[in-house]
Amino acid sequence: MVRLNTTTYTITSQRIMVKTGLIGKNVEEIELLRVRDLSVAQSIMDRMLGIGTLTVFSDDASAPQLLFRKIHNAQTVKDVLRKAVRDEKIANNISYREQI
Repeated sequence: MVRLNTTTYTITSQRIMVKTGLIGKNVEEIELLRVRDLSVAQSIMDRMLGIGTLTVFSDDASAPQLLFRKIHNAQTVKDVLRKAVRDEKIANNISYREQI
């Protein structure tokens, strides 16, 4: 059976968007200012294939987590996203500090 579902991940200078669906569309987005943490998970098979799942944790009540599933170079995408989050927080004079 042909799967009628597509997913598009978009990172802009201000937000992250995940669009799913081919016929019906569902769009979830998180402002970069609300991103709290990022993580990458990879199984052994994922590592061999060069893919992984990136999880974005946020303070957004409607979308506390966004999953980027089975993306290529997940660690590189995580690093790009982390830089975009820091840049946006600096641009908006929001201090960035690790919780201890």
